[in-house]
Amino acid sequence: MLINDLNISNKGYLPPIIGRIKSIQGNIISAYLPSSCIGDLCYIENLNKENIMAEIVSFDEELVKLSVFENINNIFPNAIIKNTRRKLQIPFSTEDGNLIIDAIGNNLRSETKKNIFIELDNTPPPPLNRKVITEIMETGVCSIGKGQRVGLFAPPGVGKSTLLGMICKNSKADINIVALVGERGREVNDFLQNTLGSEGLKNTILVVSTSDENSMLRATAPVTATAIAEYFRSKGKDVLLMIDSLTRYARAKREIGLSAGEMPIRQGYPPSLYTDLAKLVERAGTSDKGSITAIYTVLENDEKDIDPLSEEVKSLLDGHIVLKKSIADNGIRPSISLLDSTSRLIDKIHTKEYLKTISTIRKILTILNKEKELLLLGASPSKELQVALKLENRLNSLLNQGVNEKRDFNATLNEFSNISVEFNKLLSEN
Repeated sequence: MLINDLNISNKGYLPPIIGRIKSIQGNIISAYLPSSCIGDLCYIENLNKENIMAEIVSFDEELVKLSVFENINNIFPNAIIKNTRRKLQIPFSTEDGNLIIDAIGNNLRSETKKNIFIELDNTPPPPLNRKVITEIMETGVCSIGKGQRVGLFAPPGVGKSTLLGMICKNSKADINIVALVGERGREVNDFLQNTLGSEGLKNTILVVSTSDENSMLRATAPVTATAIAEYFRSKGKDVLLMIDSLTRYARAKREIGLSAGEMPIRQGYPPSLYTDLAKLVERAGTSDKGSITAIYTVLENDEKDIDPLSEEVKSLLDGHIVLKKSIADNGIRPSISLLDSTSRLIDKIHTKEYLKTISTIRKILTILNKEKELLLLGASPSKELQVALKLENRLNSLLNQGVNEKRDFNATLNEFSNISVEFNKLLSEN
C-alpha cells in the first residue's frame, strides 16, 4: 500500500520527527526515531521515493519497532522515516451505504470522496453514559437487543456468512457496517453478489481485508469498521456492526505481537491481544446518542474443542449464537442451536410470556435431542417424546428459513407460542 498522498495535513500537529531505519526482521522494522509513541503513524521513503505507511507497535531502549501496512519492497538500510506524530485516520464519505473500502479507507470501486477523516483510536463511551438496553433490534432472523454485543460461534462451512447476509438484508438498523477480515479473495465477490445482493448493499458499508494482505491491514479492518460505526452512532443512528471474523483479527494481532517481541501465552496469543479484544468490543453498544448492535463471528474447529479465544470472547460479550454442523446436516438453515445459544439480556428485552414460550421450545428440543436416539435401540418412547415427535416437523419448518425469506418477528413468535401451547395441551391429555 504505497501512499504517495499523505492524505492529511499536519495542521494542528507538531512537526514530524525524522529518523533512520536500522534493521528489518520479517514485517517488523527497527528504527532510530526519538520522542516517538506507540501508535504513531509513520512514513518510510523507499528507493522509488514512495511513502510506505507504518505504525509504531513497540520500542526497546532507543529503538522503535514498526509494523508496515504493506510489503517492504525497496526499503533500504538507513532509509528515511518520518513520524507524523499523530494516529491513523481514514478518509471517509458521509454518504450512507453502498460503499466498499479497504482497511485504511480507500474506496475499492471508485475514488474515495474525502468528506471527513475519522480517527481510529477511540475510547469506549463512559459506562454511566450508556443507555440501558430495553429494545429489540429486528434482524429478520433472530432477536437481539438494540446495542447488544453478540458472538456468532461456528465451525467452517455451516452458513456463517450466509446468516450475516440475511441479517444485513432484513435488519431495521439505520446503517449496516460489515468487516470481512482475512477472507479469501473470491469469497468477497461471492458475499457481495450472492449473499448480500444489491438489496443488502444499498444500506451497507463494507470494509474488506483479504487473507493475502499484511497482518497490519487485517488487524486494522475491524477497528476501521468500529470507528465508522461510532461516527454514525454519534449522529444518533442505530447501527448494526458485523465483524467476520474476530478469530482472524486475533491471528493478525498475534503475528504483529510475536514479531514485535511479545511472549506467547494461551494458544500462542500475546498478552496484549486480550486487552485489545476487550477495548474493541467495549467500543460497541449504546451511548447517550445512539447505538451499535454488534455481531462478532468466531471460528471453531470442533464443536467439542472450545479454545481459549472463544472462552475469552464469550466472557466479554452480552450473549452468543452457536451454529452447529449437526443441525446443518439435518437440512436446517440457518443452523442455529437454540440449546447452545444464550443471551444475558433476554429477560430485559422480552416479556414473561416470551420467556415462557422459549422455555417450552427449548424443552421440546432437549427431549428430541436426548431421547430420540433411544428409539433406534428399541426403547419405548416416553409420553413427552411422543408429543415432541408430533410437533417436530412444525418446529423444524419454523426453524428453517430461506436465504431470501423475510419473516415478521411477531408472526414467528406467535407460531412458537402455538407450538408451546399445543405441546402442553397434548401432554396433559396423555
